Amino acid sequence: MFIKSIKTIIFSSLVLSLLFLLPTCGDDSTGLNANGTFMSGTVTYNDNSTGYSGGYYCISFYNPDSTNPFQRAPIKSDSLTLSVNNGVTTAFYKESSIANGSYYIASTWISPGYRTFVLGIYGCDTVAGTPTKIDFPNYAGTGQLDFRSKTNPANAIYRYP
Repeated sequence: MFIKSIKTIIFSSLVLSLLFLLPTCGDDSTGLNANGTFMSGTVTYNDNSTGYSGGYYCISFYNPDSTNPFQRAPIKSDSLTLSVNNGVTTAFYKESSIANGSYYIASTWISPGYRTFVLGIYGCDTVAGTPTKIDFPNYAGTGQLDFRSKTNPANAIYRYP
């Protein structure tokens, strides 16, 4: 009887220990890819003239702490898939594989040799202005970072290099 009680106590202790440990399994204490930590939105292009060759459309992330951030290489760029619906050209983006920090987001055209043309910027759309800085992952609107963009790289707001 005594041995059965000890086994019951040990088993109960193990079960309780697992209950406390399981919620922390897979916990990403850095928050880099924790559930819900992403930036996403829709880029709406100002026309349907997207047939430019020698490059591709991207969503790009820039360091807001640098001097002239859009005249430097982006921290990260991901290609976009454009779609036309009812005569409106858009591209949805969702980014979760980026380090915690502050960023400016821009719609870009990247040509061979990685020349980057900034076509639209979150917070000032298609003009040079004061962009909105996004603090990631703490920005409240991480799911609706929508903005407008030009389509023609010849009409870029900024170019690098």
